[in-house]
Amino acid sequence: MPRNESNATARTLYRLVDVHDLRAAVRERYVDDLDFDLHDVVVGGREALLVLGVMATEHAKWAQDVESLTGFPATIGNVTAAGALIIRRAEDGAWAVTFGMGFQLIDQSFVDSSFGQRVAIRLADPTQISSVTRSAIDSRAQVARVTVPSGDGLNGFGFEAFGEMATRIVVRGMAPGLTHDGKVTVRGADALNIPLGRIANDLIADLDYIETLLATDPPPGMSVLEQLVPIRKPASLVSALDQQLADALTADEERQLGLSWPFEHIGDNAPPTHFKLMGSGAGRGSSALQDGLPVLEDLVAPLAGSTAPLQRLKQMKVQLFSSADEDDPISGAISARKWLAFETSHNGKKYCLFDGQWFQMDEQYAERLLRLTEQIFHKRLKPPLPGWPATTKNEAQYNQALAAQLGGICLDQKLIRTDAHPRGFEACDVLLSDGSLIHVKKFDSSAPASHLFAQAYVSTHALAWDQQAVQRLRERVEAEGGDPSWVKDRPERVVLAMARKTEVSAESLFTFSRVNLVRAAQDIQGRGIDVYVAPIIVE
Repeated sequence: MPRNESNATARTLYRLVDVHDLRAAVRERYVDDLDFDLHDVVVGGREALLVLGVMATEHAKWAQDVESLTGFPATIGNVTAAGALIIRRAEDGAWAVTFGMGFQLIDQSFVDSSFGQRVAIRLADPTQISSVTRSAIDSRAQVARVTVPSGDGLNGFGFEAFGEMATRIVVRGMAPGLTHDGKVTVRGADALNIPLGRIANDLIADLDYIETLLATDPPPGMSVLEQLVPIRKPASLVSALDQQLADALTADEERQLGLSWPFEHIGDNAPPTHFKLMGSGAGRGSSALQDGLPVLEDLVAPLAGSTAPLQRLKQMKVQLFSSADEDDPISGAISARKWLAFETSHNGKKYCLFDGQWFQMDEQYAERLLRLTEQIFHKRLKPPLPGWPATTKNEAQYNQALAAQLGGICLDQKLIRTDAHPRGFEACDVLLSDGSLIHVKKFDSSAPASHLFAQAYVSTHALAWDQQAVQRLRERVEAEGGDPSWVKDRPERVVLAMARKTEVSAESLFTFSRVNLVRAAQDIQGRGIDVYVAPIIVE
């Protein structure tokens, strides 16, 4: 007996914003393509645009390979149908339902970022998550997809509350407001794959239901998936945020602008001592090799007076070196935009620039992150570390004086090389007789505190898990005149010493510096190792 045809079927749906003319949502190449037709239609009483056509190629991409392998002429092409139904959603919005290869017809600059994910989160049974694709924002730009076919809760996917963001999820749940009756499997990223009504009135009712659903709160336990959302679209939002960044780069007064250490592009190579700033023009920002690390002024100064600061910034790149030798780089040429940290608000929402990309941050996420950072700062080292005298010129001098005063040994820039870290890593700046690993960083309000947290994380991870690293550190300590017994079988205490003219606080750190601090501290403490923050006042 044949099955009854369902009154709903799975479709791919996009939510479009800033669309005043429905034709603008269609990529220009297809508007002018003779193989595609655009028809003004009405769907359930709503203004709509239907785009239909075929994408044809005379020769398939693999045809040449077939000919090379067999010597037989493979004269074969492809014809692929594509369709899109763009339906008016509001005065300046629209829905786009795509068919076949129709997703290629949509101008992605109008797509509402993470729309599908937000809907999937609200429809999900929290115990029936099938797949989560997540991306880390620190240490490595890694992307991981974990799938549990039978479904599981978030704990089964190893999702971390801070420093990770979900970019695609597949869930099962109930959607009583949809034409489809019963359980649904929903796939959500920028687009949404979900059963939608086959007839016009049902489709419109489903779209209205989805719009209403977006205004509701996520189910308990699911809100963590949208605490941090990457913003790539719509173009109007990105443009507005970029304009605020441009204003901050050229403003005379202080803005929430600083440096963000892009260590995922550098890894755990030898510590940098020199840098080049390329593409900025003459002056200190020339392409000559310079001592130390870049400061915010190095990136901002070349933009002064520019009528297109972001375009100028796009041309600028920073490359790091571990010595004054130009043949000894430890990084590629990193876009200057990736070095910037910026925080701003737009239409009542908070946005952050990190690694060159915009993120929207939930207010509760920001508040909880601040509270966790404050807890880390509350655990202060006693007695506190000595201040930074005005006569002390740099970190090297302070570290040497600190080691002498506390009866420790200075290991600043004394690299530990192992099979896992052939280029070496810094175990710490100062090692004390009780085994404490002190990491020191001097910075101003705009400097990259994340570098300090990354250094501590890499060192602690190596010394906690790699006995070769422990042995090499003991050998280094003995070679420097210290007692190798100071090096424990695994670290017991890590100190993050942050030196600045005004005392560093949880509130003074940029959002993503807080993320990196919380993640590093939670990881280190999770290994049974104490973490202390030690603010140092620079005279």
